[in-house]
Amino acid sequence: MKSTLIINDEEGQRSAELPKERIVLGASDQVSIPLRSRDANLLPEHAVIAWNQQRVTWTLGRADFPQADLAVNQRPLGPGASVALNNLDVVELPGATLQFYREPDAPVFQGRPISEFPLDRLPLVLGRGENSADSSLRLELDPEDSAISKIHAVIEKEGTNFFIVDKSRAGTELNGKFFSRESLVYGDRFRIGDYFFEFTGSSIIRVDQANLGRVAAHNLVVEVQKDGKPLRILQNINLEIGRGEFVGILGGSGQGKSTLLNALCGVNPASSGEVLISGIPLTSREQVNAAGVGFVPQDDIVHLELTVTEAIAYSARLRLKLPPAQIDALVDRVIERLSLEEHRGKRISRLSGGQRKRVSVAIELLAKPSVLFLDEPSSGLDPATEADLMALLQSLRLTNLTVVCTTHVLQKAYLFDRLIFIHGGRLIFIGTADEARQHFLLRGSADTQTFDKAPLEKVYALLADPSKTAAEWEQEFLDSPYAQRAAAAAALATPTPEGPAAGARRQQVGYLKTLRILLARQWKVLLADPLNLIFLFAQALAIGAMVGWVAENAGLRMFLCVVATLWFGCSNGAQQIVGELPIFRRERVCGLGLNVYLQSKLAFLSMLTVVQAVLLFATIFLTAHAFQKNDFDRTLFPSRLEERYASMSPATQD
Repeated sequence: MKSTLIINDEEGQRSAELPKERIVLGASDQVSIPLRSRDANLLPEHAVIAWNQQRVTWTLGRADFPQADLAVNQRPLGPGASVALNNLDVVELPGATLQFYREPDAPVFQGRPISEFPLDRLPLVLGRGENSADSSLRLELDPEDSAISKIHAVIEKEGTNFFIVDKSRAGTELNGKFFSRESLVYGDRFRIGDYFFEFTGSSIIRVDQANLGRVAAHNLVVEVQKDGKPLRILQNINLEIGRGEFVGILGGSGQGKSTLLNALCGVNPASSGEVLISGIPLTSREQVNAAGVGFVPQDDIVHLELTVTEAIAYSARLRLKLPPAQIDALVDRVIERLSLEEHRGKRISRLSGGQRKRVSVAIELLAKPSVLFLDEPSSGLDPATEADLMALLQSLRLTNLTVVCTTHVLQKAYLFDRLIFIHGGRLIFIGTADEARQHFLLRGSADTQTFDKAPLEKVYALLADPSKTAAEWEQEFLDSPYAQRAAAAAALATPTPEGPAAGARRQQVGYLKTLRILLARQWKVLLADPLNLIFLFAQALAIGAMVGWVAENAGLRMFLCVVATLWFGCSNGAQQIVGELPIFRRERVCGLGLNVYLQSKLAFLSMLTVVQAVLLFATIFLTAHAFQKNDFDRTLFPSRLEERYASMSPATQD
């Protein structure tokens, strides 16, 4: 086990490996780890980190001075108190920020380190070991971690289903919850000590939990052309969002919050600057998929004609290359997680706005993203439905899923871990709801009654005052202690361990299978709306009947038949492609190929138009034969009456 302390103070950022002994931190050069700070509250011997052999970890406490200011994860540490440091804990001292990082030894199988283990031979035992080479089906974890039992968990298989059984004293977490025996579904993550493993459907892979779900933006600039001149919508945005945070991006209409969200998730990349998610730069669609990005736009991204189960199942089959049994299990798990059990058989068009938004979120959770972005998820919802949806989004972070959403509603701001205010394309604040209230409304007031009577909704009225520009708001934030705290947290770059992957490597569905799924889904959508199906074929019959009744000769009928067929093709294409545009944009980000999508539309619409053309031609033929039989016969087969008429003299004809 290797433990590191990442230090950020006046000297900048550096790291120090922790030996298993007593370590003193402070402003003096004589202590184990000297800290550099201009803050006079940093004492010569400020804090002590000591190795606890019994708990196999380090503990943090104050030095001999009870007035020392010390906090762990923004929670003050009282005099005489000590706390065991967990992985990624952040320690705050006056003028300095530290982060504790513990990297366990690599898992060992049959004497060699391994980061991915295929589940082709079971049962598999995971537990604390001695790295012995004679282990057959045993994955041995760090022998120094006493929180790991010798037989901690067992993975077994029954039929086509995989199960994990907890055998430990301290317990094992599956998706953030303790269990005794549970089935494994694609993307499930379980924790053993400081190890995080992810189930990929056929193997378990060790996950880099330190960087997974972290969002970093550096100098983001978005420019558009207006009247031939460049117009900046975002101005040099720098921010850091930690793993498992629930963050709200707020601001007035047209201030740039949706533009920032689209740049962060890679839907509309920034003109310049860099975005990293889980340590992966978003420079291409492949890297967006590798980073594990989920995006829910403001519009619904589901087919309203399908049922809840059908919509989620088709999306799962398009995105994941898994056996049908695992697809079904994943769909059931996501439906249960989003509290959609009682609506699973309902058509989506019959659901409320909040329930449809839950279905959109469920579709994004299928691929187990590390970060979920949502654009105005509460738009158009009533207050009760909005509260339920925001509480649901907050609950998603319990599984270390990072959730970032734009909103203009501040009544539920307390649910967010942090708020990001965007005004005039500039970042003018980042911090908690209480810090935002203090920064914008109270201006250093310590009056508790005034604090309670300062609703955050007043911030919008404050920002609407034209006497203060967005640049001035930005500079005021940069000069505040909240900006310094955010900058210190962003400077703590967690080291990435060698070997573990950022997450499960998702295999893309093949071309032919994707084409079959798209055609099957489109056919299901068509059959699910019988009125639309009747209209498609009824219009062919109606147009055919009118053409056959009105047209006087076969040439005109054929011309109108061609025009009607062109109309059928254009109408069908506009109805299908335009109606599915939001869905296509989202699936395109998830890896759906443009060629296979267009070819599926071409094949399906061609088949539909051919059927309409056949009905049209048959109706014209029958109608013309019934209503204009004489004219029809004269056109194709001249009658004896016409021959006799032609043989008459002009006087007789008159």
